[in-house]
Formats: sequence, C-alpha cells, structure tokens
Amino acid sequence: MRNRALRLLFGITTLIGLAAAAGCAGKNEVLELSLRTGPPAPVAATAAQGELKVLVAIFEDARPEKSRLGVRTHLGGGVTYFNLPGGRAGEAVSEAVAEYLRRKGWRARVGQPGTAEPGGAQQEGAPDVFLTGQVQELSADAKSRFGSTEIRVTARLTFRALNAADKSTTRVTVDSSRSQSVFWFEPEDVQLLLSEVFQDSLGKLVADTRVENRSLRLK
Repeated sequence: MRNRALRLLFGITTLIGLAAAAGCAGKNEVLELSLRTGPPAPVAATAAQGELKVLVAIFEDARPEKSRLGVRTHLGGGVTYFNLPGGRAGEAVSEAVAEYLRRKGWRARVGQPGTAEPGGAQQEGAPDVFLTGQVQELSADAKSRFGSTEIRVTARLTFRALNAADKSTTRVTVDSSRSQSVFWFEPEDVQLLLSEVFQDSLGKLVADTRVENRSLRLK
C-alpha cells in the first residue's frame, strides 16, 4: 500500500514537472525592462548639491552586445530576451541618472550645452557640471532549471564630470551586481533586481564624490 502511494506521488510530481517544463518553453519573446530606481534613501541634499546645475549627456554604450540587455533560457527550451525600451541603453542610463539626481535634490537634466529644458524654458545660467559616461556592462540574465530560476544582473558604469569652473575632469567607475534564485519566475523578479543594481551604482557615484566650489570632486 505504501509503495503504491509513493508511486502515485512520484507520478503526480512527474506530471507537474512535465507540465511546468512545457509551460516554461520560450518563444523568442522580448520583455522590456526599466532602469527605474524608485525613491532613493531619504537623505536631504546639501546646499551645495541643491545649487549645482548638472547637464547629463547621452552615455556611450560600450558593451560588446548592444542589441539586448540579456536573455532567459527556459527549462523546456527556447529563450526570452530582455531589453530596455527602444533598445538604447545609453539614453536609458542618462535619463535614469538625471532622474535619480533630481530625486536626491540635485538640479539635473538630460541634454547638450545650449539645449532647452522640457517645456521650452532655458535652465538659469550655464551648467556647472557636464556629466558624460560610458556603459561598459549592463546585463540581466536568467536560467531556468527544474524547480528554480537563477537570475543575475551586473552593471559597470564610468562617469566623467567636466567642471565648468576650472575645466577639470572627475572620473568615477562603479561596479554593482546581484543574483537571486526563485522558484516561480515572474518578470517582476528580474525587473526588481535590475532596479536595485542600478540604484546601487548611482548610490556609489554620490557616495564617492563631493560638491566643492560648484564642481564635482572625488572624496
């Protein structure tokens, strides 16, 4: 009787596994992810940070693979591709950097020297800092196995701040990565991990620099 119950349990488990495997088969779909970071930790900007005008240029995408952010390989075969809206990592990073700094209380926007702010208004005075950068690595990958999906997100960003006051340059390179194993994969799992990694990167940028004489310096 006991052996029959064990065989029945094994059979049910096998059927569930096969059904899950079939349901996990990918169809070469593309899933769009965002670099949104959500509100940063509630730390008030200093007076110097609040007065600094930062113009964020479009970042250079220096990744070897520019066509996508990453891929999920499915247990039952096939893949799902991860990408950013529009597929342009440099633009997405620049917008997210400016948004993060604004939430921190900085006066930051995306553009080029002489460009108008959204709505047609010119920013008061020339920017104090022209922030450019390079996306050296930005990836999100997931691999599904029986009973789990391993997710890994990595980022390596280089920031270059050109200070108008004395024409000096400040360079900062930050690395961040996170991984997680989930039983049932949902798109929100990789989205959350990507947001956390990107917020980690920008937090390191702010932590490693200081505002001095309307310029961005290394600490």
